[in-house]
Amino acid sequence: DSASGTLAGLSLPSTSDYPYQFGLAVSSGVSVRTASVAVHVVPADIPTASVSTQHGQLRADGSRKIALDKALVLDGTCSNTQGALQWHIDPGVDVTDSSVFELLPTVSGSSLLSMKAGMTALVPGNTYTVSFSCTVNNLVGTAMTSLLVDLPPKGKACQVCKLGAAGCVKIGQPMSDYFEFGCIQWSDAEDLPLMYQFGYSGTFGNKATTHTYAWNTVPAVQIFFPTGTVQLHAVVMDSFGSKSKTMYDT
Repeated sequence: DSASGTLAGLSLPSTSDYPYQFGLAVSSGVSVRTASVAVHVVPADIPTASVSTQHGQLRADGSRKIALDKALVLDGTCSNTQGALQWHIDPGVDVTDSSVFELLPTVSGSSLLSMKAGMTALVPGNTYTVSFSCTVNNLVGTAMTSLLVDLPPKGKACQVCKLGAAGCVKIGQPMSDYFEFGCIQWSDAEDLPLMYQFGYSGTFGNKATTHTYAWNTVPAVQIFFPTGTVQLHAVVMDSFGSKSKTMYDT
């Protein structure tokens, strides 16, 4: 038979002249046998770690809301400049993927983890736990923070139609018929107003042309074109900076 007991780390103060005595007594009902062991607890310099970021929006629960369309830099620091530093993002994010993440140069005892804008390593709507650890002589200090990835706005596919036509007509007279390219019924749960950016590309008179309009709160743009085939594109962005995927119509 065997018996065991567990004490949580840091639950006992360090000893000086006299050790702790841990004992075990076994009784058969008639006799009792005992055994003991002396244990000295010495103070350990466990490194202190911290993690922070100036990016995103601090929420009431202590987490930060971030937009994938903006770059993110996480700052980790350790109280011991000789510590081995390591990052983790859970669940299931590979911080060693250099196509997404980059360790920026900084001073000893610090680590800057940068995530490039527009990457798909994090999923909109999900919450991730970022851990930064510092290890010195097998003693580990860890700090954590939570990141909530903002959901981009949602709506119907943007569409271009000739103005004044019955139904959605996509053919018209050059330089006279106006077309309206619009994104209707778009919304966002938290971050209003929405902004819209429209543009087009095509070949007119054997010359390739691309034009993108400035961001605007108006969800449509009216345009006329010279002779040619035109591809239009649109992006919708919420006030936090999260963008929809680029939508196309011809």
